[in-house]
Amino acid sequence: MSTTETTQDAGTLERVLTIIRNVDEWLDSDVPADYRAQPLGQDWARVAKVCEEAGEAIDALIGCTGQNPRKGYYGEPDDLLAELADVAVTGMFAIQHFTKNNARTAEVVMASLEKAAKRAADAGYGD
Repeated sequence: MSTTETTQDAGTLERVLTIIRNVDEWLDSDVPADYRAQPLGQDWARVAKVCEEAGEAIDALIGCTGQNPRKGYYGEPDDLLAELADVAVTGMFAIQHFTKNNARTAEVVMASLEKAAKRAADAGYGD
């Protein structure tokens, strides 16, 4: 990897972490007073939102494959990809909600990626 690529990767990671922090702050501040008074309720809402997004990804897959004979085919593969991305970023927003620390959020996400990379490497794929 060149120095330019490393710098670009660091800039991209910094942008990702900035977005995660900004969205987390927005989500925390723009909730009804009832949620502000019930932090555990907000915790549950953040985790449940990840599940909601996963359900939307499942629905997009059903639509792309025509699995439901009553509905037939609906949606496009790009819809599925967008929903899967929503699951991933919503998960990162939830992690940030609990850590309130960009470095810790990055550490948690990287640990999960490294765990997957190790499993792949152990199976003969990758480094």
